[in-house]
Amino acid sequence: MQHNLGKQGICVNLKTEAGREIIRALVPHMDVVVENYSPGVMGRMGFAYEDLKRLNPRLVMCSISVLGQTGPLAHLPGFDYIAQAYAGITEMIGEPTQSPVIPTAAMGDVSTGVHALAAIACALLHRERTGEGQSIDVSLLDAYPHARREPRTI
Repeated sequence: MQHNLGKQGICVNLKTEAGREIIRALVPHMDVVVENYSPGVMGRMGFAYEDLKRLNPRLVMCSISVLGQTGPLAHLPGFDYIAQAYAGITEMIGEPTQSPVIPTAAMGDVSTGVHALAAIACALLHRERTGEGQSIDVSLLDAYPHARREPRTI
């Protein structure tokens, strides 16, 4: 309730044709779609950016994932702590002679949301200037600074 006070929402089952029809009817009236399914899920449901763009060429779509929509890690599942490990954050915390430590805060979740917000705002400005929507790919891994040092031996 705290984050959604004053907002209206609906729950739609995208696994049903009736649910997909509701979304197809709403897309022409949308400015932004934000999704955080695993890469490829939206496409399999018929809601890849290219599909939605046909319904609304001015649409901005932001896809948020752990390791990106494309690339050698895109197919892997994960969550914030996985991105921390890939970025080397866990190597930078704790004692040099001990195992890596996982931070207790999901910093990537919050940081990625801020990165997504900035990208969406810029895409909306671009849309107002050109009339064109955009697809945005934001990952938790990209939101972390990557540690650049030699791995330690345990």
